[in-house]
Amino acid sequence: MNLHRRHTPETKEKIRSKRLAFLARSSPEMRTCSIETRRKISEVRKAQWQDPSYVAKLIKAMGIRPNKLESKLIQIFQEHLPEFKYNGGFDLGVSLGGLIPDFINTNGKKQVIEVLGNYWHSPKVIGDDYRRTEAGKISIYSSLGYDCLVLWEDDLKGKSDKEIVETIAHFSKGGRNAK
Repeated sequence: MNLHRRHTPETKEKIRSKRLAFLARSSPEMRTCSIETRRKISEVRKAQWQDPSYVAKLIKAMGIRPNKLESKLIQIFQEHLPEFKYNGGFDLGVSLGGLIPDFINTNGKKQVIEVLGNYWHSPKVIGDDYRRTEAGKISIYSSLGYDCLVLWEDDLKGKSDKEIVETIAHFSKGGRNAK
């Protein structure tokens, strides 16, 4: 306990970032349970995420819908690359390795596109959750035979629609993990 002493601003920031990372990767019941109970809950949750009907109900309850950047990409894809469809809200019912890819190639190629926001995918928010990192997502999709293109928010902000189309078209033709 830290009675009658104040934390330094650096210590406060460390405490805050660790707490945010913990809250981002754990459910409410996991914060108050024993390690064995946490392990059991984790196993059940992993199994539930393999059931498309469970995932669909969960996503619907969460009210997930495209953000501004994803909406912009949806319009670009409709005009120029119709083989890529939005799946971020589980619209197409595709979950791969417990992840829901933002966009999927629907022409038979095993390709996914992930759009990552700088804040929501920063170490400050995701902590040590490897599955939410760029490398983690690419690794998981690759293990399932999918090529993954990761588009970062900052990279897209500086590009014109034409440049975005060229980047994605190159990925679509090349079909390999890309950044």
